[in-house]
Amino acid sequence: MDTHNIIITIAQSKQEFQQIHNLNYDTFVEEIKQHSSNTSKQLVDQFHSENIYYIAKNKDEIVGMIALRDKRPFSLDNKISNLDELLPEHKNAVEVRLLSVKKEYRRSKVLLLLIQSIIGNHLEQVYDLAVISGIIKQQKLYQHIGFQNMGSPVGNNPMFQPMFLTRERYLQFTDKLINPEKQIINLLPGPVEMADNVRKVFSEDSISHRSAGFRRVFSRVKENLLKLTSAKFIEILTGSGTTANDAVAGQISLLNESGLILSNGEFGERLYTHADNFMLNYSSYKKNWGEGFLISEIEQKLKATDIKWLWFVHHETSTGMLNDMEAILSVCKRYNVKVCVDIISSLGTQKIDLSEIYLASAVSNKGLASYSGLSIIFYNHSISKQNHRLPSNINLSIFQKADGIPYTLSSNVLFALDRSLRNYGNLNERISSIKYVSDKLRIDIENKGIEILVQKDNSSTTILTIVLPEGQSSVELGQKLLRKNILLNFESNYLIANNWIQICFMGANPDYAKARLVLDYL
Repeated sequence: MDTHNIIITIAQSKQEFQQIHNLNYDTFVEEIKQHSSNTSKQLVDQFHSENIYYIAKNKDEIVGMIALRDKRPFSLDNKISNLDELLPEHKNAVEVRLLSVKKEYRRSKVLLLLIQSIIGNHLEQVYDLAVISGIIKQQKLYQHIGFQNMGSPVGNNPMFQPMFLTRERYLQFTDKLINPEKQIINLLPGPVEMADNVRKVFSEDSISHRSAGFRRVFSRVKENLLKLTSAKFIEILTGSGTTANDAVAGQISLLNESGLILSNGEFGERLYTHADNFMLNYSSYKKNWGEGFLISEIEQKLKATDIKWLWFVHHETSTGMLNDMEAILSVCKRYNVKVCVDIISSLGTQKIDLSEIYLASAVSNKGLASYSGLSIIFYNHSISKQNHRLPSNINLSIFQKADGIPYTLSSNVLFALDRSLRNYGNLNERISSIKYVSDKLRIDIENKGIEILVQKDNSSTTILTIVLPEGQSSVELGQKLLRKNILLNFESNYLIANNWIQICFMGANPDYAKARLVLDYL
């Protein structure tokens, strides 16, 4: 079928409206039986005079259409008595109706072109919310566009699902709809996929870190992060995860007490380097990579030595292991041991309670689905006086004394993080979505007889580390997928050494269908 001559326009002529009525009848009377038949073989919509019709034309033939109407009551108001209670906050809403494409054109680009046109000409510039009553069997289509369900299905034979689409959400889907052939599937632990509105905020002009506007956003970011973790205090520094862990090591050094560092992966090993740089007095407890800590063995070490602090990685990125923070904290409380934890790869993807943690390190990227550049330190104790032994850029007392902003901080990175935090609210929906995708893909991988390094009971939902069979190179596979615009974690030295690849779900929109494409190459 030749679709090169397809054009999208707004219906204006009498001839065009006649074809719209014909297509309306074919779809909503004869095909889905929503309306009764008539002898004219035409269906004039009840809101015809108020509709804006976008039509797809192949020469003079209308092969698809979609209508917009912004006057209340919507047709959906007649189906849902409490519609406004189900809608998210908005200023200008529009109802999308009468989506119809002739059968012979349904596997062509007609639908894509229609959606692209209404996004570019109306939704992106005029309205911040769209509602639709989608036929049940077409739910996946509307969800692919970005619509979300609201309330229960309505109608009877056929049934319809009320749905809505916010401006923020359709911006996340626009590029995927318009340029699917250029789409990159990002399954990395960093840099991660970000929502379009996060990237947009990042690209705006910078503002001074001394300005009132900056301070308002700074305070909101701190408040939201504290709500996510139940910690009492937070400091935000310029830097990476390395900076954050240096700040933790620096604070531990002020205790002048012995400690215990746990390790069962690459990033646990790196804690020893941070400790050595600050000349900490510590003993170590190491397990094989991908093997969980035994609480009984930790307790034996706490009994046998005068340990006052313990430091470990919650989510070990190198393997996908999720270490049991609650159990470790419980045994440490019995022996009055301060607990420090690296949550760099778990914040934003796991439920975390830091209310009894001494120090925790995090970053603005990875699970928070934003840009790198901010180191985050959570704590619950008072930092009463400045200690000049520590470098100024990681000295928490300096930050506390200056209300958190002693030095320059990038407004672009901060505002992008603020936007991402507001995208996900309390993160419960995001955490559930990640778990659904991860669990489903794990089953598919194991059904193919392929080994996942960490067993499900000990694994995070955000990283699946795949142990490739002998004879299959992780580097070659990673590079092959890279040429297909599928980005996997395979280039780190520890992955190459073990012939592992990783599928990660830290980005903005974990997608099972996209992640499953990797299976075709395993």
